Amino acid sequence: MKSIDRRDFLKTIGSGIIIAGLPISIAYSKELFKAKASISQLHYDTCYAHWFVGKKLGFYKEEGIEQELFDIAGGGETIRSITIGGMNWGGIGVPGAISASQKGEPIKIIGGDVAVPLINWLVKKDSQIKSIKDLKGKKIGYSKPYSNTHFLLVKSLKEENIAIEDVKLLSAGGLAEAITALKTGMVDCTYGAPLIAAKFEKDVRVLWQTSDYFPIYYTTVIGTNDTMIKEHSDILKGFLRAHQKSIDWVENNRDEAVKIWAEGAEFKDVDMAIKAMKLYKKGSWNTKLDFKALKQIEDDLIEFKQINKKVEWDKLVINL
Repeated sequence: MKSIDRRDFLKTIGSGIIIAGLPISIAYSKELFKAKASISQLHYDTCYAHWFVGKKLGFYKEEGIEQELFDIAGGGETIRSITIGGMNWGGIGVPGAISASQKGEPIKIIGGDVAVPLINWLVKKDSQIKSIKDLKGKKIGYSKPYSNTHFLLVKSLKEENIAIEDVKLLSAGGLAEAITALKTGMVDCTYGAPLIAAKFEKDVRVLWQTSDYFPIYYTTVIGTNDTMIKEHSDILKGFLRAHQKSIDWVENNRDEAVKIWAEGAEFKDVDMAIKAMKLYKKGSWNTKLDFKALKQIEDDLIEFKQINKKVEWDKLVINL
């Protein structure tokens, strides 16, 4: 048997090589990067199960990241949590990112996330509003200005030739506040995730789904800030690898993924959550960006006069 000196022996056990049939490993005390991630409606929609899965199964830790999740109201609030609020990255809406970037805020898009718009629009169960066309003269709630709900509401109304001047749009805040606004009559119609529609099915009904008009749309992409890009690009690359691994696991283990989400979100009706998850088609998540889809959002924003100039994608989207 070939002998090895002390230095070679230390290298051998440090690499975890099996010696004499026994696995030898050394526990290194490498400090994990403590990250904070913000996602709007994190606890109200199973489409964010992959964030919980990666945390629960240790995919982020494998990349040297200890990630804490924060549920933010949406729109500009989620963007600002990343640019000035201490968050390292998060799931953000493209319209909000574009608006913030054009105002000079240091937001950057580094990958895709949820690529399907499963937003329900709800009315009271006994409402006389029977279709989207009946909303003329009514009050409609969305989350925050420049959020996905704001943008997709405007797009949906336009599809039915309803002018913005013919309705009253109100910022209703997060999902819990939006449902309260509907129940108390502050709005006649408001947004909701599939889980919310199922949870309050005795009190509300779905007037339409955003996907009825727009089957492909980025609900969220991965956003970060200039400081992370400059100082921690390797951490961001590791995060994206772990995130895609989480997505792949969810695709192949949906029922188990929902259970992990329900545990993290403290959602008790797991059977209801499993039903909601089945509404998502295969391929609803991917960290790879579809620039054709991004360009379509830009065109729509210009058409609706929510922005007045072309997007400088080379400044907003960073390829790590």
